[in-house]
Amino acid sequence: MIRLPMDRVSRRPTLSERDPNATASAPLRLTADGPTVAAAMPPSKAAQALVEAKAVLVELEANLRVVEAKLAEDRRQDPIRQVTGVSSLESAITSTRDLIVALEASAALAREAESI
Repeated sequence: MIRLPMDRVSRRPTLSERDPNATASAPLRLTADGPTVAAAMPPSKAAQALVEAKAVLVELEANLRVVEAKLAEDRRQDPIRQVTGVSSLESAITSTRDLIVALEASAALAREAESI
């Protein structure tokens, strides 16, 4: 493994460095660059996002079974799993499950807020 000196490693800016107007109460959205401030999502779009996330989860799980069967058939190991201990599809499944839990919790909070 190659290790770079810490002064050569780039650091991601914090949310407040990227958006000085961000507040602690502003909703956050996770992106490849880290958390960013997001506008509140309308309930209809949130419900649609939940349906889509569940469909993505089903597809990821199906693809994982196909890939594992093919690897077993070829008597090979998943190279990502060998290095990290978890395959990239398993990581995607875990992330998608976490997203579904967050979307369901948000939907529950929205329903509770509407009843107040």
